[in-house]
Amino acid sequence: MIILLKYKYVEEKNKIERDEAAYRLVSLLYFILVINN
Repeated sequence: MIILLKYKYVEEKNKIERDEAAYRLVSLLYFILVINN
């Protein structure tokens, strides 16, 4: 049971990190577009 909860926690943590990375990537692309225009 504890192992399952731990796995779930790690999965959520990884998901949050992926979302943050995606957000940074989108922000960077937007920033580049603003500079080019």
